[in-house]
Amino acid sequence: MPGPADRLIPVASLVVALVGTACAGSALPVRPGRSLPVYHPTGTLIMEVGHFDHHIVEVELPSMKSTRFETYEFSSFYGGSGVAPDGTLYALSTYFDNQFGSTSQLFAGKPGHGEAQPLGETLKQAWGFKLRGTTAAAFGCYKRYRTIYVMDVAGDRTWRPAAEGCSAALSPDGHQLAWVDHQAIWTKSLPDGTPEQVADLTTIPGLTAAGVTKVPDSFTTLEWGTPGVAVMVGQGTAFALVILRAGAQPLVVPLGSNEPGAMTWQPHGSLLAFGDFVTESQSAEVRVVDARTGSVRQVAATENFGQFQWSPDGKVIAVVREEQVTSFVDLEGNQLGVADVGGGVDAWLP
Repeated sequence: MPGPADRLIPVASLVVALVGTACAGSALPVRPGRSLPVYHPTGTLIMEVGHFDHHIVEVELPSMKSTRFETYEFSSFYGGSGVAPDGTLYALSTYFDNQFGSTSQLFAGKPGHGEAQPLGETLKQAWGFKLRGTTAAAFGCYKRYRTIYVMDVAGDRTWRPAAEGCSAALSPDGHQLAWVDHQAIWTKSLPDGTPEQVADLTTIPGLTAAGVTKVPDSFTTLEWGTPGVAVMVGQGTAFALVILRAGAQPLVVPLGSNEPGAMTWQPHGSLLAFGDFVTESQSAEVRVVDARTGSVRQVAATENFGQFQWSPDGKVIAVVREEQVTSFVDLEGNQLGVADVGGGVDAWLP
C-alpha cells in the first residue's frame, strides 16, 4: 500500500463468513496430490530450529544442506529474522528474565561466513522484529514499555524511536511504518513523517458482527503487503482478521474462538496466508484469503505447529507439519512434497 495512508477507508466493512468444515473448527486433511507432477522445491529456507539450543539455519533446496547462523551466547530465543537485499541475515535475539522482563540484541551476518556480529544497542521489552528492504523495526508491548524502534541497516545502523504502541509492520518497500495504539491503526512515512490514524478498530461494523467487542493493543498483530495492512484482533473467545485496503472497505474474516497465529502476504500478489489454533482438535490451520474478493480457502492443518512461508513465486507455501517435517502445498491444498526439516520458517528466498 504505497499510496497515502488516508486512502484507507475504515467506515464500513465486508464480512467474510467461513463456511464448511473449517468453520466448525475441525482440521481438514490436506489432499495428497499423488497425481501431480513431482515437485522439487528450489531456493533457500531461513528457519528457526531447536528447543534449548534454539538457533537459525539456512537450508538450501533441494539438497537440504544446512548452515548455522552463528551468534555468541546471548539467548535461546529469536523474535524473528530477515534477509536484506545484499544477502545479510538479521536476527533479533531476546533474553527473558522473570524479574526484569526482556532484553534484545540484533545480530547481522551471513550463514557460513563466521560469527554474526551484534548491531546497535540492546533494547528493553522489544521482542518483535520486521525487516523490509534495508529498514528494520523492533517492538514489544509490556507495561510502560511501548516504544517502536527503527533502524536503517544500510545507514548508521542505530536504533531510533519511531512511535509509541504495540505491534508494528513495515510497508513492502520499508519506507512506511504501521502500528497499533489505543485501539487504532496509525501509519507514518519514515523516518520523520507525521503520524496519521487510518482506522479506529472499535468502529468497524464487521467486528461487532463477528462477536469481537474487545480489541486490546496487546492482542493485536499487523502485517503489511501490497493490498493493504492485515490486522489480527480480538480476545478470549472472539477473534477476527481485518484487512485495511487502499481505496476499498475493510475486509473482516471472523475466526470465532480460534486463536490467531502467524500471517504473511503472497509476494507481489493479493493473497494473505494466515494461521489459527483450534483448541478442540489441538491443531493449527493455515488458510489463504484473497484481499480483493474475500474468498477463503484452507490449505493445511498441522499438529500444533503452523509455521509457514510463501515460495518466492507465490505459488507454493512451506508449512511446518510436524517437529521435523515441512510440507510444500499449493493453493488448492495439494501436498506437493515434504522435507525432513522442522522449526519456524522465517523466509523462503530464491
